[in-house]
Amino acid sequence: MRSVMAKGEPALRVTSRPMGESLLIRVQGKLTAATVSTFDAAIAAALRSDARALVIDLCEVTDIDARGVGELVRAHTLGQTHNRSVRFLIRNGRIARVIRLANLDEALTLLEDASGPTPHHAELESHSPL
Repeated sequence: MRSVMAKGEPALRVTSRPMGESLLIRVQGKLTAATVSTFDAAIAAALRSDARALVIDLCEVTDIDARGVGELVRAHTLGQTHNRSVRFLIRNGRIARVIRLANLDEALTLLEDASGPTPHHAELESHSPL
C-alpha cells in the first residue's frame, strides 16, 4: 500500500491484489499533481509483477486534475510498452465525465461500474476479456 498524506489523512491511497493473471489496483482519494507520484510508483511496481493485465479501479477517486488524467494515459502507454492489458474501472460520475471531456473514453479501455462497492474477481471477469 502506498499513500500520500494531506492534513493527517491520506490524500491518495493505492493498494493492489492479484486476481488470477490480473492485478487489481485500487485507487482511493485525489489523483492530482500533488499525489501522482504515489500512483506512478504503484503502476511501476505492477509492471514489474507477473500480471498479464492491470485493472485500475478508479471508483473511489474523489478528484482528478489534468496531471492525474495524464497519469492515466501514461499508465495505458506503459502497459502497451510492456505488453500488458490496462483497463480502468470507473463509475458514472465526475471522474468519468473528466475522462470523456478529455476525449480519452475511446483511447483508454474503460469498464463502467454503476453498482456500488468495488467488484469482486468474478464480476470483473464478466466485463470484456483480457
